[in-house]
Amino acid sequence: MRQIKRITWLIMLPLLLHTMVMAQEKTISGSIVSDDDGSPLVGVTVTNKNTGKKVAANNAGYYSIAAQKGHMLVFNYVGYVAKEITVGDEDKVSIRMVASDKSLTDVVVTAYNIKKSKRELTYQALSVSGDEIASTRRDNFINSLAGRIPGAMITATTGMPGASATIVLRGPTSIDGNNQPLFVVDGLIIDNSSFEMQDRLPASGSINMANRSNDFGNRAMDINPEDIEAVTVLKGPEATALYGSDGANGAIIITTKKGKKGKASVSYNNSFRFEKVTRLPEIQNVYDQGFGGITNNTQRTFFGNRIPKDAQTFDNLSNFFRTGQTQQHNLAFEGGTDMSTYRFTASTFNNEGMVRNTGFDRYNFRLNTTFKLSPKFNITNSFTYISSKTTKASKGAGGFLLSLLTWPVDDDARNYLDANGNRRSVNGNFLQLAEDDNPFWDINKNKNFDQNDRLMGNIQVGYDPYKWLNLTALMGIDFYTDLGTWFTHPQSKSVM
Repeated sequence: MRQIKRITWLIMLPLLLHTMVMAQEKTISGSIVSDDDGSPLVGVTVTNKNTGKKVAANNAGYYSIAAQKGHMLVFNYVGYVAKEITVGDEDKVSIRMVASDKSLTDVVVTAYNIKKSKRELTYQALSVSGDEIASTRRDNFINSLAGRIPGAMITATTGMPGASATIVLRGPTSIDGNNQPLFVVDGLIIDNSSFEMQDRLPASGSINMANRSNDFGNRAMDINPEDIEAVTVLKGPEATALYGSDGANGAIIITTKKGKKGKASVSYNNSFRFEKVTRLPEIQNVYDQGFGGITNNTQRTFFGNRIPKDAQTFDNLSNFFRTGQTQQHNLAFEGGTDMSTYRFTASTFNNEGMVRNTGFDRYNFRLNTTFKLSPKFNITNSFTYISSKTTKASKGAGGFLLSLLTWPVDDDARNYLDANGNRRSVNGNFLQLAEDDNPFWDINKNKNFDQNDRLMGNIQVGYDPYKWLNLTALMGIDFYTDLGTWFTHPQSKSVM
């Protein structure tokens, strides 16, 4: 009998231990929402580190998982910081997850500043981080995207300071119209056009008013890359579905940096760059001006007599260009609480071109604020002021470059003034010959610059009456003035 009792206890003991464990295990449940706006997070993975069990939050952000007191629960979600909690006596555990700054490649911003996970999208959306764009240190924001968007055609007009650039995402769709994408900053559609002289100014005398002789830049160059948090690129049908016909050529959606909760902080960074022309075209230095073996200083063809071997020649190309330099300074103040945040930035960009008397100066000031008036009501503001000035040299036909390439090698182009301070020509009679301007004369005597002042601002009001409904109102303004000035010296060829 004793042996039978012992066997019975040995059989019952595992069952009793299992019953005790089951009695200690309980169901932990709760809701998971975003710390930014309180919206439910769908598909959050909840893992019990002790047992290895995993569950996913439903469409309402609700989860339920078996655990014991002392077990560790881990919450993971794309674009958010992972969170761990230790199970206590409570059966209801609701948490708020904070967005991660390091997950910009997994979270994209679509139309009207709506954030979505990439896996939720039914279309392709390319993302580029703001830090990657800022690291290029380009004066034009569009040039910063080169090599970072598959299939995009990015073309800079010249390498001069303040030169315009174009971007085409999905191939040209119009022969003479605009093929560039729509630009959206924090939900506000902004202008990226270029001032067209031929559309606004009539031709006068021999002055060609087309932009092939002058470049007024494109207005996306006003954007400071240091203010960018991330860029989302939508191509073709995706942009059209969100923005209508305005997005037929695609859309570039820019999200700027916002303030973060915590103590007020100040950050500063700068960069310096030097530029030098290292490869110049080869210029023939065997034959003089003229044609048919006869020297003629009135011609810019070089089929005249051979230049004597003992004649002095000049490297006008190397003498013309200088070492360009660029400096950029960025200052930011930010801080905030659970109810509000702020971020103010000031930036200067100064570029002295490789061509003398050319440069580009830009000053950006931006203020971003957020206010959480209640769990369901929030306001986001952004205001930007940009002031820029571009000092330019003429280009195209009659510009400095063509004149420089055809200037006689046996004449020092640096001597562009005669003894009386007038324009010096190769044969000493500029009034009769009206030869091309000396390139040094052009950049020193013909003044060409433009000044742009721009104000952008938007106010976004959000209201979440229910977990499944979000109401947003967006108001904004994009206003700028562009003053172009082109002074041509009375002795220049273009006014003769």
